[in-house]
Amino acid sequence: MKRILLTVADRFFLLRPLVLVPAVTFFLLGHYDAREGVEQGQGPFVIAAVFYAMLMGSVYVVNQISDIETDRANDKLFLLPKGIVKRREAVTASIVLAVHAVVGALVIGGRLPLYFILSLVLGLLYSVPPIALKRRFPFDLVANAIGYGILAYSAGWVVVKGQGAQPDVWRAMPYALCVGAVFVLTALADKEGDAKSGFRSAGVVLTLRGGTLLALCLVALALPVALVVENRIAAAGSLLALPFFAFASLRVDPRSVRVAYRCSSAVFVLLVGVLHPLFLVVVLALLGLSRVYYSRRFALDYPSVTGR
Repeated sequence: MKRILLTVADRFFLLRPLVLVPAVTFFLLGHYDAREGVEQGQGPFVIAAVFYAMLMGSVYVVNQISDIETDRANDKLFLLPKGIVKRREAVTASIVLAVHAVVGALVIGGRLPLYFILSLVLGLLYSVPPIALKRRFPFDLVANAIGYGILAYSAGWVVVKGQGAQPDVWRAMPYALCVGAVFVLTALADKEGDAKSGFRSAGVVLTLRGGTLLALCLVALALPVALVVENRIAAAGSLLALPFFAFASLRVDPRSVRVAYRCSSAVFVLLVGVLHPLFLVVVLALLGLSRVYYSRRFALDYPSVTGR
């Protein structure tokens, strides 16, 4: 029984459930914006959010498949680099997840399948050679900003508005800027492995000081943009996240970078948790499960604010 549970846990954490949280966060933010002034027709957003998580899980598996050697150099995401989960099994899982997610979006209808397919295509372009946007700055930054800040937001928005609706992309712009800021800091954390793999990613091209300053500028810009487009949630998130980016740009060391991107991500998760309490319960459950899994499977203190 223990072996079966461990096998199931390995396959579940191959999807990187904690990294799925930001995607669903911005999906739910789009849903919240679309609900303003709408008394009915909120749409099946819970099941749609589950399908979107499945879609992004598929994309993350593809990302890991294409990054086996880089992850081995960075000594992270051990399941594929250590052969715990076989490459062929990961490919199969990715295909099954993507097919089920897109079919689910088609059943829900409206413009949702469009944004699912756009998210899937962008995810493949981001990870798979020869294009592999994640290996080229600034395309890696732009792809993350669009994928999380705009496409995830738009997918949540159209669940409410239904057939023929066009999401208000301008309201998503501050989210895209915040996502870009977080991405830059996460890229800096992967600098060594990316450089060994020959990537010209944001983490490789930018110095630690230059990267932290760029991230600070992006999140600082998000605040006035949020005020202009009258997005109160984005304004609050930008304002609360700003001190963490300032901290990283002043300290300019790997530990402060980790603290900044983890705490600033938590800001938006908590804001969405206020709007959707069930989401916060799910996130807390995932945190607890992750702590148990990574400590027992790999003797890691993860997730952690200051750890690796």
